[in-house]
Parts: sequence; structure tokens; C-alpha cells
Amino acid sequence: MDSPAIVVGAMVIAPQVGAALTASTGTVLGDREMLTTGFRSLVAGLVVAVLGATAFGLLVRFTYVIPASLDVETIAQITRRISPGMLTVVVGAGGGGAAAFGLATAFPISIVGVMIAAALIPAAAAVGVGIAWGLPSVAIGAFVLLVVNAVLVTLAAVVVLWWLDYRPRGWSKRSVRERLSGEFSPSIVAVAVLALLLSVTGVVIAGEIAFENEVNREVATVLSDGYGEIELVEVQTRFADDRVANGDRQVAIVAIRPAGERYPGLPDVLANHISDRTDATVSVEIEYVDRDRSGEGRTTM
Repeated sequence: MDSPAIVVGAMVIAPQVGAALTASTGTVLGDREMLTTGFRSLVAGLVVAVLGATAFGLLVRFTYVIPASLDVETIAQITRRISPGMLTVVVGAGGGGAAAFGLATAFPISIVGVMIAAALIPAAAAVGVGIAWGLPSVAIGAFVLLVVNAVLVTLAAVVVLWWLDYRPRGWSKRSVRERLSGEFSPSIVAVAVLALLLSVTGVVIAGEIAFENEVNREVATVLSDGYGEIELVEVQTRFADDRVANGDRQVAIVAIRPAGERYPGLPDVLANHISDRTDATVSVEIEYVDRDRSGEGRTTM
């Protein structure tokens, strides 16, 4: 329902920091039991979060707690989680790194835990909303964001703890061959899997960032060339819900226009220009906000 206060409250009570730090600490120290327990708890917690969000979303949708005509894709708290961008990397890595530093320096972990929850919980909730409303673009986009953030939180914590000289017992006395085998192998495998997941999802995010940049440039160019009276407010891109497999894209634009002005052909013009620039099949939807200022309708006697 687009309530930032409730979203923040959900992040405050989300107990994800313990699982993430347990997994990272077990990886750095080569503690097989701690590593296994941490990753199992992290995955299980996120699965429960998604299932809980799905169940509650279905309840809200079919008991008419909110209007049946509500388009959840227009809710800001959801749309911010369905198109992962560079800020995703900053939030996830920053949360994990800060948590690890807090763990090593006795800084209150509960404070840092809110930052980790900010990277994970809203994304998990958005996945549930996408499933409950049958919107693949929302569910898939938020799931990519959830995976990227979970991986970044864990990897960043591993890197920071290693930088702070946390090592497996007897690490410095072992040869390279001994470090790559035996009791240290679970940690190496865990880091390799995390790096692989980050690489795969990183390709998706890099492509999304590149596409968004091209769309933003083309929209700005078209509006500045022939529609200078229109003020651009926001541009969002996502996969079309009924064509996710085909890669077709939707571009949602919010713009301010002078009151009374109409631009019936602008969505088609923008769609053609964006398609030519990106080589993607694009549909464009524009939401206008009318602007009317005092004095503009005044007549001179």
C-alpha cells in the first residue's frame, strides 16, 4: 500500500543479520558446521519471507482489503525493487561489509542488521507480491534483486573479515596445496558458488543498467527536440508480463505537461526511437501530470 513506515518497521524486526554473518564467519574461519548452518538459515529465512509475502498478498488481494482495480506495478515501494540497478550493488555490499566490521569491533549489530534487512526483506516481499498478483515481471525482477543482495551481503562480509585478518586455524602454516584441499574445501566451494551467482546475476544487472541508460538518453533526446514544454519526472523499464520469455520490454514514463495539452502520438514516437536505439521490442506508456500556474489563463484587456 506504499507505506514507507511499515516497510521500515518490517526491516527493523527482520532477523536476517544473524544468518548472513554466521555464513560469512563460517566461510572465513573454515568452520564447516557454522558455514552450513548459516547458509541453511539464510536461504530458509528468505524462502519463508517470500512464502509469507505471497500468502499475505493473496489474502489482501482476494479479501478486497485494497481496491481490486489497484495496479501494484504503480506502487513506488514495489517498482523500486523490480528493476535492479547500480544502487543494488552499493546497498548489498555496504550492508554486508558494515555488518562484518561491526561484528569484529563490537559495534551494535542490531543497527547494522537493519541495513542488511533493507537489502533483503523488501525484495523478498516484492517477489511475493509478484506471485500473488500473477505478475512475472515483478516476481522475476525482485527475485534477481534478492539473489544479488543476498550474495553481496555474504561476500562483502567475507572480504571484510578476511581483511581484518580472520583466518582458519593453522592457515598460515599450511602450503597452498593443503589450503585448497581437506578441511578448507567447504569455504573455497562456498566462495566459488557465491562468485558464480554474482557473475550470473551481475550480467543481468549490467544489461539492465545499459538498457535503462539507453532508454533514458533516447527519451530525453526526443522530448528536448520536439516536446520542450514537457518536463520528464521518471522513466522505468521492465519486462512485459505476458512476454517475459520473449524479452519484450515496457517503458513507463511519468511527465508533467501544460494543462490542456495533448500528445496522442508521443508514446508511439518514443517506442519507435527506443526500439531503433536498443534493438528491442518496446511498448511505451506515459502518465501525464497536468501543470497549471496562476496567470497562465489570464487575458489582457
